[in-house]
Amino acid sequence: MRDQQVDPADRVDDEDRAALRAAVRELWEDRAGSAGVRATIERPAAVDPELWARIGGLGLLGLTVPAAHGGAGATDVELGIAVEELGAALACGPFFSHAVLAAGLLAAGTEDAAVDRWLPAVAAGTLRATAAVAEA
Repeated sequence: MRDQQVDPADRVDDEDRAALRAAVRELWEDRAGSAGVRATIERPAAVDPELWARIGGLGLLGLTVPAAHGGAGATDVELGIAVEELGAALACGPFFSHAVLAAGLLAAGTEDAAVDRWLPAVAAGTLRATAAVAEA
């Protein structure tokens, strides 16, 4: 398993956390509330491609992905800030399954070839991912 330790010297300061909160809030301002949810779920894939690209461009899809794999290398605190703001806006989309579940499982993977192949695309948002369980 990969080491997920974060050096305290690399942690994000409060000013950067406030900027993250503001950026996520601004991103969803015009899509918040029940009208935004309805507009999103009425799309064929229930994902707004332009919004997904903006989320990826802000680095939110790879927030906790190690920098070596194209992510921001942030902590769970910063991820919590992003998730809190998305929840407050009633954000509709696969953020949690993609950026938290799939990215987290891939980052914790023991098969370096799979991690190296898939994690950068997940962090960039050029590949949408989710977690699944298969029974034997």
